[in-house]
Amino acid sequence: MSTTTLPAEALALRQLRHHSRNALQRILADVSRLAGIQRSRNGQRLLKEAERRILLSAALSDALFGLTRAPGPLEERLRSLCAASVGLMADPDQIVDVEVEVAAAIPPGQEEAVFGAAHELVGNAVKHGLRGRMLGRITLRLRAVDGATRLEVEDDGWGLAGPTAYGSRGGEGLALVRGLIERHAGVLALCRREGGMLASVDLPLP
Repeated sequence: MSTTTLPAEALALRQLRHHSRNALQRILADVSRLAGIQRSRNGQRLLKEAERRILLSAALSDALFGLTRAPGPLEERLRSLCAASVGLMADPDQIVDVEVEVAAAIPPGQEEAVFGAAHELVGNAVKHGLRGRMLGRITLRLRAVDGATRLEVEDDGWGLAGPTAYGSRGGEGLALVRGLIERHAGVLALCRREGGMLASVDLPLP
């Protein structure tokens, strides 16, 4: 399909992808030209870390919105989202293994809620559950259960440690999850388990 026959919304998204890709490439080029940055060890380290985080941010935006390229298949998209979320949130010396299990498709209309919730819950697992831990594991599962699409994010971290970790209803991340799923009559549950935390979202099937 040529650009002249694309619907206006698709054409606008294509233009946004093109702009975002060009902007990120420009930022990387400008950073690499900073006077003296390549001549010191700290400068080289900063340049590599800036490039790594910019590329992770782009990968995360692609998994969520298809910002710089069209989204791939479901499982690939979820794996990319998890890897980018962990890479952005984890400390440089942390080692966090991520496992993704996909046993169901996402019903039409629920994609935004599932991917948005996955992003926030994986981020919470790194930020709260695995905070200060050198090693950790996060498992994301997508399956159909009792007439609902269920998303689970489980970690082997500190667990739900009261107001210092999540608060009575959680922070901005959990508020975003609730906002994403409430239009689908979705339910968010947090469950502390021995050796970790399980967060789950149930979205009734249309």
